[in-house]
Amino acid sequence: MVGAMGFTALSDYVGRKPVFLFSQWAMIVVGVATAFINNFYVFAVFRFFTGMLQQGIILTGFVMACELFAAKYRTFAGIIIELFWATAWCLMPLMAYLLRNWRYFQLSISLFGLLTIPLFWLLPESVIWLYANNRIKEAEQIIRNAARMNGITLPDNLLTSPTKSEGSQEEEVKNGGFLAKIKSIKLCKRQKEEEPETARYTLLDVMRHRLLRMYAIIMSCLWMAVTLVYYGLSLSTAQLAGERYLNAFLSAFIEIPAYLSSFFILSRWGRRRPLIVYYIITGVALLLTKVIPEKTADGTSLTPLIVTFNMIGKFGITGAFGIVFLYAPEIFPTTVRSQALGVASLFGRLGNVLATYTAYVYEKVPWLPGPLFGILSVAAGLLVILLPETHNRPLPQTIQEVEQWSSKKKLDAEQRDEQELQPAENEKSENKLA
Repeated sequence: MVGAMGFTALSDYVGRKPVFLFSQWAMIVVGVATAFINNFYVFAVFRFFTGMLQQGIILTGFVMACELFAAKYRTFAGIIIELFWATAWCLMPLMAYLLRNWRYFQLSISLFGLLTIPLFWLLPESVIWLYANNRIKEAEQIIRNAARMNGITLPDNLLTSPTKSEGSQEEEVKNGGFLAKIKSIKLCKRQKEEEPETARYTLLDVMRHRLLRMYAIIMSCLWMAVTLVYYGLSLSTAQLAGERYLNAFLSAFIEIPAYLSSFFILSRWGRRRPLIVYYIITGVALLLTKVIPEKTADGTSLTPLIVTFNMIGKFGITGAFGIVFLYAPEIFPTTVRSQALGVASLFGRLGNVLATYTAYVYEKVPWLPGPLFGILSVAAGLLVILLPETHNRPLPQTIQEVEQWSSKKKLDAEQRDEQELQPAENEKSENKLA
């Protein structure tokens, strides 16, 4: 919770890259030190720092992924991150099976962080963050370096020239969205110059604004539901029938097809509708696990069927988890994007805390977790209906842009209503004339 709020706020002020890399490297130090601790209280303190730094890595990393890529590539970038998460999750049961000693296990997973050292030279700062904070030359240099690597020729005074048509549609396609990204950034600059008082927002602005406040509350509820169900299912695999290491591996492996399917679905149908479907799949599957008896009348065990529906529930909640990570940064303006994501993640950590008691609840009230997770998932799916669609839209820079999404949605609905009513009115007129 501390990391979700602290590091995200810090990344909005000092930059995404410094916070991301500091969290990665500090995690190595804390993780390695944890493997050699013999005092429980010191161990608990270091685990606190581990959880805090993890939020600096995950949340800041996802915001960077959203801001570094053009709108049509954001889905790909987000899902790639999730696939690496799922792959690491699959490796953990194997490592735990082979090592069997928690100190060796802790040391091994901590040293993986050394692979991030080259990112100091390879990873650029977020261009959108640089531009929003008037660091124009740095932003332009990053764009030119990327264009040079892709064989794209860019005009002089790239980000300081007036916004205008930068080329034909064919040239835009050839340039892979580079010019659209630049024009979007220039438009953001012009809006900020026209409305200087709204150039930098805080969480207080989010809470004062009715629409953003509603989005923040809904996102917080979605994050709490998705983390509670996701980690509740993940941490309770030992309670499933069968070998615990194999169950843990299967629970992790099911995430790979979930993320792959969400990539193709998100690319075609956007964010909102797929998120609703994934939540509903989770809810129905988990509710069915408590409807199916453990044995049939003739004594045939139905445990494999119950485990299958449990895995379908894990599939659905994994797809939902991947989408909310991608969805949340796309709704809020740049200068509060990380902070708003941090607030949502704060409620997600509350779900994490509650999920740790799932195994205990399974032992005391074995029928409760399935229906509870199922109902929460269905309720979260219904809440998604109130959110705007963000697919292929430029990341909003101002509150006014977010308002325009809602206004456009209402205008489109009114136009559709008018189109539907027009034939009926024409028919009435014809009947009167007849």
